[in-house]
Amino acid sequence: MNQPLLPATLWQLLNSRPQPLCNNATEYLAQHLMHKALPAKTILQKTGQVATHIYFIETGLLHATQLINGKAQTIWFMQQGQVAIAIESFFTQQPAYHTIEAIEPCELYYITHAQYEALCTASPSFCNTARKLTEAYYCLAEHRNRLMRTGTPEQRLKALEAEIDDISLRSPLKHIASYLSIAQATLSRVRGKRAAII
Repeated sequence: MNQPLLPATLWQLLNSRPQPLCNNATEYLAQHLMHKALPAKTILQKTGQVATHIYFIETGLLHATQLINGKAQTIWFMQQGQVAIAIESFFTQQPAYHTIEAIEPCELYYITHAQYEALCTASPSFCNTARKLTEAYYCLAEHRNRLMRTGTPEQRLKALEAEIDDISLRSPLKHIASYLSIAQATLSRVRGKRAAII
């Protein structure tokens, strides 16, 4: 199958599942995809607002934060080749409980909730791909939650570095420490200890 007029990273993401997208689905996306250039430190999704779009990340890095005990805590990182979405809000069309913000300048492509639903109805191949992506999203979330509960700071950092390319170079350390649920000083010690071993 020849690559259609879709962004390369999105094409790879949607066709990495066992069943490739049908021509009708790729043509629909090519016609309806919208582009957004998001500067660093720009809010994409606000807490309390309903998520009306699903974003495919072509380039860049974002993080999701949630207010915990009155303080914003990073709960998720999203990078190129992944989806940026307040998933519960998007599927239920209820207000989001977290905020999504760009850490780096980002190139995003997106469709609306209505377009997503129409495409799922019209294209079994897209519906199957969306289901597989959602399954992968929740499996990864469960793995992250388990690691945060039981892993050491060293294990948590290693897992994050394996998931997000060059995360320590791309994100402020305060966001990484927040995600790992450790103090920034602890993160610095962990990184310093590892550097000393190397």
